Amino acid sequence: MKHPEWLRYGNLALAFLLELAALLSFAAIGVLLSGWLQLVGGLVGAAVFIVLWGIYAAPRSKRRLKRQPLLIFKVAIFAVASLILVLIGLQLWGILLAVLAALNLLVAEVLKQY
Repeated sequence: MKHPEWLRYGNLALAFLLELAALLSFAAIGVLLSGWLQLVGGLVGAAVFIVLWGIYAAPRSKRRLKRQPLLIFKVAIFAVASLILVLIGLQLWGILLAVLAALNLLVAEVLKQY
């Protein structure tokens, strides 16, 4: 079955925005620390996300995970990003990120956008 182009491209655009939101969430972990450790925590959090995503989920990575492991990885990353938002007091944003990520991954499975 052929799916509408707007749905395919819209889901890819949503995926990109969710990746950016997850990156910002990981960087926001510095808020849980105090003093100069806020900056260090934010930089380390962002670096961890970038390295993990670059190795295991980036489309051009030589070590990109395949279908099922990739889905599990993305669920875990978005769950951690959502949890970080909840821990820093942004509960609504954490819930929104989790719901949109779940919707995006579900549509990606239907459209075979792995």
